[in-house]
Amino acid sequence: LTELNLEECYGLVHLPHSIGDLMSLTRLHLQECSDLQYLPDSIGNLSSLAALTKLDVSNCSAVSCLPDTIGALQELTCLQVTLCDELEALPDTICRLSSLTKLDVRDCEGLAALPNDIGSMQALTYLDLRMCSELMMLPDSIGELAALRALVLRGCTGLFCLPDALWQLIKLTSINAQGCQERLNLRDCHGLFHMPHSIGDLASLTRLHLRECSGLQHLPDSIGNLSLLTELSLLLCEQISSLPDTIGNLVSLEKFTLAFCPALTSLPRSIGSLAALTKLNLLCCGALDCLSDTIGELQALTCLDVFSCAGLVALPDTLGSLSVLTEIELSECTGLTALPISIGDLQVLTHLDLSMCQALAALPDSIGNLQSLTRLNLQDCTRLPCLPDSLWQLKRLTSITAKGC
Repeated sequence: LTELNLEECYGLVHLPHSIGDLMSLTRLHLQECSDLQYLPDSIGNLSSLAALTKLDVSNCSAVSCLPDTIGALQELTCLQVTLCDELEALPDTICRLSSLTKLDVRDCEGLAALPNDIGSMQALTYLDLRMCSELMMLPDSIGELAALRALVLRGCTGLFCLPDALWQLIKLTSINAQGCQERLNLRDCHGLFHMPHSIGDLASLTRLHLRECSGLQHLPDSIGNLSLLTELSLLLCEQISSLPDTIGNLVSLEKFTLAFCPALTSLPRSIGSLAALTKLNLLCCGALDCLSDTIGELQALTCLDVFSCAGLVALPDTLGSLSVLTEIELSECTGLTALPISIGDLQVLTHLDLSMCQALAALPDSIGNLQSLTRLNLQDCTRLPCLPDSLWQLKRLTSITAKGC
């Protein structure tokens, strides 16, 4: 017997001690054995289960602990202990699993700590701790996981800081909620209020996503050291009011998203140095009252999405310098009173959305110079009394929406 699948054996209370005699067993599946109370010590018998490579005890909600003998499974490469609500700790012996590459303990809501010596698991590449809401900290030894590439911390609401040692992991390309590589994603970490300076040492990082980190107050200056970063996203980071000037050092950044950051009042002038930026999303940042005039230096920008930024009253004149810009989204910018005359210089612009810009009183005549424009949305622009005659010169314009004007 090489594989034993006991999934959904709801009446199974315990496994026989003799399971340790299955000398050829490589995979043992115990998912959703909801009445299973424990695993027998014999499971770690070196003389028998030495071939076991995968152990899955997911959704065994009655299991409160794993046997110490589990550390004897030297061939084990994958251990999945998910949705085990009663599990409060992992045995210290788990750190002896020298071949383990994947440890998945997500949704173990009672798990309060990891073994201090977890750093001795030198083969570990993937560690999933999502929704471990009682987990308050990570051991410093996590910085010794030299092979670690992905760490999942989504929904660790009790986690209030990350150890400095974490940023020493030169192979770490992902702190991730979806399993995509080369991505740092801290989601629903409401207690996280500080990111260490050493985050700038993650030389391989290409994607940094901070979502619902409601306690996070600022980003460290060292973020500008992430020279390979292509994507930066801050969503629902409610206390961040400004960004460091070093953000302009992100020479590889292609996509920058700031969404539902109500305390954010401005962008640094250094944003104009983001030479590779193609997409800038500013969504529902109600306190943002202006865009830096350096935005006109973003010569690679193709999409500017400024949705529902009610405090924005004007756009900089330098907007017309964005020679490859094809799309502008200004929907629900209810404080916007006018567009710059320079908007007519955007010769490749195809889409302009001004819907629900209720303070907009006029469109500039220069809008008639937008020779590539195909779609114009003016829905619910209630103060707009008329459209400029020059608009009708646009031969490629196929759609004008003016409902509610």
